[in-house]
Amino acid sequence: MYDNLESLWRDTLVKNPGSYMPHYNLGKLLLDRGDHAEAVAQFDLALTRRSNLVEAQNSAGQALLRMNRLEDAMARFNLALQIDPDYPPAHNNMGLLLAAQGKPEQAIEHYRSALAKSPDFVEAQNNLGVALSATGDSAGAIEQFLAVLAAHPEEITARINYAIAL
Repeated sequence: MYDNLESLWRDTLVKNPGSYMPHYNLGKLLLDRGDHAEAVAQFDLALTRRSNLVEAQNSAGQALLRMNRLEDAMARFNLALQIDPDYPPAHNNMGLLLAAQGKPEQAIEHYRSALAKSPDFVEAQNNLGVALSATGDSAGAIEQFLAVLAAHPEEITARINYAIAL
């Protein structure tokens, strides 16, 4: 039963079906594996057991975003931000969604909100640089990528985006 994480979480659910945590953890595993629809189902089950679980709303939004269900993803990110208006991952993911919709100015607001609460959030830093570049603010984008690389010289995505911005 403990052969791998999936079997661990599924066994835990059999033994403790009322717990939110194994549903959430199984959902994360499925999301990482690319089983997006099943991941959403697990996050929803976690939410039936703990309705204010911001991580589950955000993760469900991530899965829906990856399924290109943008309106559903936006609803989940909004729910996550209602639970915790300062939750950096939800702001970052809302920024990704808005950028995908061609709204980089609105995406920038969310990336900045994420960074206000979590200044070292590398993904949000990099995404902010990409959004700044999309608005034509090449200088701002370059400055953002340089800041990421100063703190995290191994960050390949920022290095690539910096080269593109140049």
